[in-house]
Amino acid sequence: MANDKEFKNIAELNKYITGIATKLSKEALKTPLNSAGNRVLNIIEESFESETNPVTNQKWEDLKESTKLRKLKKGRSSKPLRDRGALADKWRVSNSGTETKVYNNSKKDGFVYGIAHHFGSDNAGRNKNTKIPSRGFLPINDDGGLTPDLEKEILEIFEEFIKWCEK
Repeated sequence: MANDKEFKNIAELNKYITGIATKLSKEALKTPLNSAGNRVLNIIEESFESETNPVTNQKWEDLKESTKLRKLKKGRSSKPLRDRGALADKWRVSNSGTETKVYNNSKKDGFVYGIAHHFGSDNAGRNKNTKIPSRGFLPINDDGGLTPDLEKEILEIFEEFIKWCEK
């Protein structure tokens, strides 16, 4: 970079971007924000495709045979987290020019079920006695923070953007 600025984490980057944001239009920040959001979206999509947790690289637990049969009888996918495709296929990226959100509004009977499937649950279902194994698909740690690899990728996206701005 022209000023040899390196960022150790997202918080440090955010502070720097906030400082230069007054010199930039919201439109200018949309490009790196979209790139960062699309990278997160790609990781989520890759997780569903490979049925693998993006943090641990472990394959998701397979469905029970009884669950597979029930789903097939209803004409639905027998793959984990693919019942009707709402969770796997309805991820969106929105960008305000100052922040990017990667989200999925899928609900069943008012219940936002993606989190229960990502982290798992011991008390799901109508009677609260159904166990859902964790099938992680979000590139976040248990504390909700970005994985170190993803944070590094996002920092690189913004470092390239800052180089371009400083030309």
